Amino acid sequence: MNKTTVAMALMSFACALSAQTEITDSYSGQNYEYEQFKGAILNDTVSGNDYIFSGNEISGNTLTADAQIIGGLIKTNGKVSLNDVTMSDNIFKLSNTSGTTTMYMLTVDAREYEINGGKYSGNEAYINTPANGTVYGLFLNVMYGRTGKVDGAEFSGNYAQSNYRVQGGALNVNYNGAISSLYVSNSSFLNNTVEAGNKARGAAVENYAAFLDMRDSLISGNVSKSPNAAYGAFYASNEGAVSNATDVVFTNNSALQNGYGAAMYVEAGAVANVNVTKDTLYSGNFAEVNGVKDDSRGGFLYMKEGGTVNFNISEGATLTIGESVAGYDSIANQDASDSISKTGAGTLTVNSSMQYFTGTLNVNGGTMNLGKGAVSSSSVAGDINVSDGAIFDSNYGDGARNWLVVKNGQSVNIEGEGSTWKHSYQAGINEGGKMNIGAGSTADLGYLAFGGTADIDGTLVLGKNWVQAQLTSNLGGDYTSLGGGKTVMNINDGGVVEAYAGINVGHRADASVSKDAELNVNAGGLLDIKGGDLNISSTNYNDNGTSGKGFVNVNGGEVRVAQAMNIGTKADGYLNASNGAKVSVNDITLGVFDESLANDTSVSAPSAVFSAKNSTVVVSNHMNIGKGGIFSLEDSSTLTISGENGAGDITIRNVGTMAVSGANTSVDISNTQHNIYINGGGTLSISDGAKMSTAGNLSHGGVLDIDGGSLSVSKLGNIGEFENSAVVNVKNGGEFNSAQSINLGFYSNYSQANKGGVINVLGGTVNANGGMVIRNGSILNINETGKINAPSITIASDGFMNLTIGSANQINASIDNSGTFSITAGASIADGNYNVATGSISGSGKILAYGGTYADNIFTVSRATLMDIDVPGEAITVANNGRVNLSDKDSGDVKIAMAFNSDSATVNAVSTTTQTLQDAIGTDFVEMGSYSFDVTMDSGDTVVLSFLVGNSSLTAADFTVYHKTEGGEWAAADDIENLAYDGEYLSFIVSHFSEYGYAAVPEPETVAGIFGALALAFCAFRRRK
Repeated sequence: MNKTTVAMALMSFACALSAQTEITDSYSGQNYEYEQFKGAILNDTVSGNDYIFSGNEISGNTLTADAQIIGGLIKTNGKVSLNDVTMSDNIFKLSNTSGTTTMYMLTVDAREYEINGGKYSGNEAYINTPANGTVYGLFLNVMYGRTGKVDGAEFSGNYAQSNYRVQGGALNVNYNGAISSLYVSNSSFLNNTVEAGNKARGAAVENYAAFLDMRDSLISGNVSKSPNAAYGAFYASNEGAVSNATDVVFTNNSALQNGYGAAMYVEAGAVANVNVTKDTLYSGNFAEVNGVKDDSRGGFLYMKEGGTVNFNISEGATLTIGESVAGYDSIANQDASDSISKTGAGTLTVNSSMQYFTGTLNVNGGTMNLGKGAVSSSSVAGDINVSDGAIFDSNYGDGARNWLVVKNGQSVNIEGEGSTWKHSYQAGINEGGKMNIGAGSTADLGYLAFGGTADIDGTLVLGKNWVQAQLTSNLGGDYTSLGGGKTVMNINDGGVVEAYAGINVGHRADASVSKDAELNVNAGGLLDIKGGDLNISSTNYNDNGTSGKGFVNVNGGEVRVAQAMNIGTKADGYLNASNGAKVSVNDITLGVFDESLANDTSVSAPSAVFSAKNSTVVVSNHMNIGKGGIFSLEDSSTLTISGENGAGDITIRNVGTMAVSGANTSVDISNTQHNIYINGGGTLSISDGAKMSTAGNLSHGGVLDIDGGSLSVSKLGNIGEFENSAVVNVKNGGEFNSAQSINLGFYSNYSQANKGGVINVLGGTVNANGGMVIRNGSILNINETGKINAPSITIASDGFMNLTIGSANQINASIDNSGTFSITAGASIADGNYNVATGSISGSGKILAYGGTYADNIFTVSRATLMDIDVPGEAITVANNGRVNLSDKDSGDVKIAMAFNSDSATVNAVSTTTQTLQDAIGTDFVEMGSYSFDVTMDSGDTVVLSFLVGNSSLTAADFTVYHKTEGGEWAAADDIENLAYDGEYLSFIVSHFSEYGYAAVPEPETVAGIFGALALAFCAFRRRK
């Protein structure tokens, strides 16, 4: 009897005596022919007894089979315990030409399994058949609802090969009709190899739809190898599979040829829980494709089809994955349904690539760090969720330069009190990506390139903690390829965005792409630019860079900018403040302010609009409004220029516009050293009860329109620019106040060159406490309801003052006239004597009277003679500067008033010729009319023609005056003087007659209607003989 036979006899005898049998024999160097369903060493399928193998050596044996193996060495219905067994250098071979080819429970088939201690090394299993064959675990294959336990064992240097599959190099647990369980502790799995033609998986252990609990163990140096699919040393698959790896160390495992997840592979709904209670390093794991290490295959972990891995790190413990070596220890996946969760109060640090992980990353406790090499210009997850006070640092450690991107369809969500996302390098939220920062949570990012959507209810910090030179964060996206949508960031109630290197709203543009953005600061929200600029469709104002369109809406929230706010210097940019919003800034630049660029006709001016309604705006230094710039303040809004940093001016130039309107709307410049500058082409409008004041000077060379509002200047009011292009309109009850003097024809912005200007007082009041001076070709026009209050008015030899008499003492001042003072009877004034001024009128200058006579401060208005238009009749001759009122023949309304400066003039007839003007220029006008005048007067005589229009929405700039000489064609008149429009009458001076007409076309755009026409207002005043 050989050794095997004796052993079997002893076992049978023992079984008869006891339900538990201890076996101490060794089995070495034997060749076994496998008999199907019978264990080669132990076979007891009847008694149900338990067997304990103690200290056995099972080595150097060969088991061959030509059919399916189930229980190759040990087969029993009872429990088998292998205590301190050495199993080494055994060979298992299955070969046939047909039939089944699977190796189940290759070593042991029992009701329950235990391995306590021992060493299992150098064993080999081979399947070589034409049919597909699978090896299910060299040592344990726990299935059919059974339970296996392994403690203190070593599995090393084992090898399993199949033409089809190997599933578990050392251990396998699977469902197969009922949930099976495998418990492993204090064990090591070293340098085991599985190789297969189809799938080689679980070089150490596989869990298929079962329960695996592994603790305090080492999985190192294991190899999975397959040209089709090689899966990691620790493999879990299928829904229902739960695997716990507590204080298990993974090092130097590899998946070769077509490898995935060299250390861990989790798929098909399986759940793996990695629990760490002490400092642990996972390193040296890699997956290769055709001999090349590939981070996209998951050097440490690969997941697909809804795989879940939970890292639970205990307080005080740190799990570190990788050592920042490319190709090693990466984490990757296939499907969006895959997820990784970090829980526990401890720390998870990943120093390997996660850029190929596109599933969901949940950081629900403690700290998770992504170190150097974790991300490289790519996403780290499809969705990132940080909650429950956890910290997620995605650019951790010295030398980390992770460029993290949230792509289309992905999101990052930070929720819960104390939850924090840190990223000290570049982070991107691409078009279609989302970022949500919940109340009480924080995102602290070095630089943000933002093209997606975001809701900020917590705190977003930008540029404060940055690993290199700070960069301005950029907001802007192009949604063309996505078929619609836009870049929007909402700062909601309680939300705060702090930027330490500035923000660009609207980022990069070229001929085909504009990266536009919208930033909404809602009630209770705060945008705080602590360093750098807030650029809205801008870069630095003299930079030649490009920008997309930017829109900032402050809907009851607050914006603070410690440095400059630049709007619309490169593309259309808008800031709209409303509903109690607050905006405070050091400097503001609207539009193209650099004069060399603004004056370059090849540089188009984008729209640059700052609109404030029911809001507060505070500027510490300068407000600059340039080409394309519009600043609108209305609905009880306030603007304060404090000048606290040594400067505090408002400068408007190059067709820039500022409009202040509405009762309780105000502008205040509080520093006495700072001024209002309106340069050539600039426009300032103050209307409808609004108030504006400066403790400094007004230096004006553009258009100033005070329409029912007021402007108060504590120092000088200097009005003037070349060619009389500086215009001030004070109308409809508006007031222009200067605590010192108003100098018309003097411009003090770095120059005292001879410059002229025009003030039109059209139903408003000018108060100049230090007097007024008119010089350098300047003109002061006062209509019938205008008033001047000043101690004195000085008209220099090259100055002009035109007064249309509507009542006595419209000028509350003395007048020293060395220039030209024209006095005209108003179109509707009654004849009689009217005091011109409350003070004396002196000087050697000319006084011209129209429609009456002047002597000794008294203007005697001539009685107006009436004539019907379009009615032939007797001629009317008027003498001594007489008046003729021309009325509609049906209504009797006066349509034209003629006030002559002539000893004698005769009006023979006046007829309507509007149709001929329409034939010449068309009918697309708001107002138009023309008339033929048959008038005789001497050469050198002049007359003021006043046409009743009666449209208060128009200004003089809306009108073109046409002239047609006898036998000639209609053309724009170039022979008129003193064009003015006061909302009722359009007036100008002519020296000869035939036909005159007018047409008014206001600009069609709403903004242009409010502002643009003012920029051209009263330009016809320049036309003077």
